[in-house]
Amino acid sequence: FAAPLEHRRALTPDETARLLPAWRGTYAGRLTAWRGWRSVLPALLRQEHPEVWEVAAELGAQAAYALAEHPSPRSLELLRAWALTGDDGAVRGWFRAHHALREPDPVRAAAALSEELTAHAAPETAQTGLLRALREAVTDEPDTRRSPAEAFFPLLLATIRCATDDRLPRPLRVAAATAAADTAGRVREAAGRLTDAAEAADALAAVERYETARDDLLAGTGPDLTGYEGGLGDIYHRYRTLSPADVRWLRDRLADPSTGVQGIAFCLELLHAHGEAAEADLVALLPRWKKELTKQYRTTYTEWRHPLVTLTCLAQDLGHPAAEAMLAWWAKPKPLWKEPVRLLTHLGAPTEEKAAELWEFVVSGGHDTGHLMTWVLLRARLDGTHPLHVAEKLIDEPGIRAYVLHRVLIGVADPAQPLWHYAIDPRSHSWWHRAQEVADDERLSAAARAIGLKAAREHYVTRYPDQVRPALTEGEVKTAHAWLEARADRTAAD
Repeated sequence: FAAPLEHRRALTPDETARLLPAWRGTYAGRLTAWRGWRSVLPALLRQEHPEVWEVAAELGAQAAYALAEHPSPRSLELLRAWALTGDDGAVRGWFRAHHALREPDPVRAAAALSEELTAHAAPETAQTGLLRALREAVTDEPDTRRSPAEAFFPLLLATIRCATDDRLPRPLRVAAATAAADTAGRVREAAGRLTDAAEAADALAAVERYETARDDLLAGTGPDLTGYEGGLGDIYHRYRTLSPADVRWLRDRLADPSTGVQGIAFCLELLHAHGEAAEADLVALLPRWKKELTKQYRTTYTEWRHPLVTLTCLAQDLGHPAAEAMLAWWAKPKPLWKEPVRLLTHLGAPTEEKAAELWEFVVSGGHDTGHLMTWVLLRARLDGTHPLHVAEKLIDEPGIRAYVLHRVLIGVADPAQPLWHYAIDPRSHSWWHRAQEVADDERLSAAARAIGLKAAREHYVTRYPDQVRPALTEGEVKTAHAWLEARADRTAAD
């Protein structure tokens, strides 16, 4: 009953006085286990209950939203402490409370908090949370009655403006530049539809300033490695080539003890595939491999392999003594999770014996979790040829499942960045570009090119463009339609 009552701000002091001891007694040490706390805490704050700060401190950063709704010096103090740990909700709540109590100008408020986050070495993600709070303060809620391009235009434009606003500290501008990385084209298109000429010119000028400053702001930076794995997959196409600054950033992340398993997997895969992984990267991870990298990490929906698979391949390629210990661990029967990916380690220091063992599994009908992909890349290394030519020879090969081969043929189009996703991802920029390249590669057979064309026709870039991530510009969608129409007379694979 607490939720509907407090929704109307109708919980009385007598009711909260009865609820509070029951809550703290029944759920001692785990206050958030009771779902009703999200209604009772705002009531306690509203009523200025004497125990509210003790309760809030025990709840931790999950209470940030409620405290931000009731700004006070005490709530500001708690929010600040939580924000400095990098908690996103606390950072946003801290901004709202600081903006309400201390600094009415949102830009100056964000600038002050950004400097404090930097001074206390808060995680980089805290700057991103602060950016979101600033954008919310300077823009209206998106109007969902309008098209997505129009509804989110103010938010996208605000992000671009933040990236070049000299009143903001560089870390916050870098966060804005990162957030705006794939939006400049969409903002430019939306600005072109504005009826107010002065407003349109101002928006276009903001885009020009952003594009001028972007490379400098983004140099030596990278994505949030702790977030949703799909977000990293969405920007994988940005790393099809690596700049020297990218290589340094990726290596620094591998050397950082705070980088988690997902971050290691992402960074090591890119360095290894591009031929940039070095012995120093291996050595940096050796103290961690037995305790951290031997744990299960699902890679079904990622474009990279399990980090220990990649690390084992690197150790073998380098001829490092650690390879023997790693291979001995892979040879053991437990833990059971490793068996489906054990043979993927054969890509390191390839031999004919490894190729034969992999091939035996491929044609056995066993569940493919990257085995055919590994065999194609391994065979290409042994033969000194492009993996596309290895893959196309398998078309109509007995024992090879067509849907697996189609995925592999597209996935190995660029051996410097193989795509390991369990299926052709129709929402991915990377898979769209690879499908186009295979379809138009005159070095390939007609059957192989037909597979590329089939993947391109089934991609969401023209069928459901709103589902492609990062979001496409209207120009990109039109270009994709034109590309397909120009090949409308060609036959795609079944």
